This record gives sequence, C-alpha cells and structure tokens, in this order.
Amino acid sequence: MNGYNILILSGSTRAGSYNQQLADLFGEYIESKGAKAIMLYLSKYPLPLYEQDIEVSSFPENAFILHEIFSQSDGVAIFCPEYNASYPPIISNLLAWLSRVEGGGAAIFSKPYALGSASPGSLGGYRGLMSLRQSLVLQLGSMVLPEVITLPFAHHEFTTQGRIKNERAIEHLEKMAIALLKYVQVFSGK
Repeated sequence: MNGYNILILSGSTRAGSYNQQLADLFGEYIESKGAKAIMLYLSKYPLPLYEQDIEVSSFPENAFILHEIFSQSDGVAIFCPEYNASYPPIISNLLAWLSRVEGGGAAIFSKPYALGSASPGSLGGYRGLMSLRQSLVLQLGSMVLPEVITLPFAHHEFTTQGRIKNERAIEHLEKMAIALLKYVQVFSGK
C-alpha cells in the first residue's frame, strides 16, 4: 500500500484536542502501513465564514490552497467533535468553500473518506459523525467508509503522552487505517 497520500485532519483546533490526538495516532497507523500521512492543521488556513458575496468579490486564497491539498490526496480521514448532534462549524465552512472552487468538486470529494470522533460524552461523537456522513455522501457525493471510530469518555481515554488507553479502540483505529487504504487502492486503481 505504498505511495498513497492520506490527508488527515481534525475538526477541532483547540489546544489539547482529543480529536487532534486521535488524528495524530491515525497518522502513525497510516504510515506504519506504508502510506504517507499528510497532517492538515486547519488553524494554519483560516477561512472567512462562507458567504456568496465574499465568493464573488474576493475568493479566499486559503480555499484554493486547501483545495489543492485535498486534490493531491488519495483518501481523507476527518476526526471531529460533536457540536449539538452535528459536526463543527469549522468543518461545515471548510466543505462549503471547497465545494465552491470552480471545477473542483470531483477532485475533492470523489475519494474514500474515513470518519472518527473523540468526545467526553457517552456516545463518543457518533451523532456528529452521522451528520457529517450525510453531508459527504448525499450532498457532496463522497464514498465514506461504513465503519467509524468513536471514543466516548475521551477525557479519561488518553495518556498524558497522547496515547489511547483502551485496547479495543487502538485495534479499531488500526483496522480503520487498513480499511481506508483498501478502499483507496480500489478507488485509485493503483
């Protein structure tokens, strides 16, 4: 499975984010399988709140940069918290801008996506992932892996070094990395 570029991002930009820790661990598993993990930190590419007037008058340069980063990947993994039974506004805004880059929707969304969430709640962010899945599949035409990873009670599940304590969660994260790479292999034809 060498040669694949997997874009990995967190829908949380806060310091100490459980979802960033989960994304970082996923990146390690992707690299251990011979693929390249491309870690994307959204805080480095701020975007204004999507509005059509801004799109028409001054399309943000970061939207073009992010579009190119997404275009160069063979698969994408998004780890994000749940906000009011949905996904975070930073991801919604990102998807809105990416979908508006002229002629670029297919390059962004017609590839396999993996989803995960770490949350202090008992459902581990599951409802937010289902909302994100719906947007990616029904509105943007993406192929999203059937399995997701959720890490409930995340505030108790990480060591001070950012490692997961729960062995089942560790196994599930590794299996999701393998599954994403298999889907990428089928979709890319490489």
